[in-house]
Amino acid sequence: MERSSEFKLRFFAFYRIFIPFFGICVGLVKVVGVKGEVELFRAFGVSDMFRVIFGLVQAGGASMLFFPKLIRPGAYICITTLVAASCFMIYHGILNVLAIPVVGIFLLWGYTRIFTK
Repeated sequence: MERSSEFKLRFFAFYRIFIPFFGICVGLVKVVGVKGEVELFRAFGVSDMFRVIFGLVQAGGASMLFFPKLIRPGAYICITTLVAASCFMIYHGILNVLAIPVVGIFLLWGYTRIFTK
């Protein structure tokens, strides 16, 4: 096997596992109530229950990415939560962390392009 082919194979294997795992962790951080997430959602003016539900939806969508037939709907769920977070950040002027959900949107878009037909 060529070195470039082997690299591509390893990269795609890493990408296939990393994105769902990272999405689940990001969602669970909201559910558990890590200080930074609690402060961010309070700055948005929403309740702790909203934060928990938002995190569960995000983690649920990310867990769907592990299953080939559910990649597209799972990605749509995750992208929707990231767009919502971006809108909240823009509306409330919290622009210092806006790049995080925007990068997530593009990573999920690439994920669906690579792993769905």
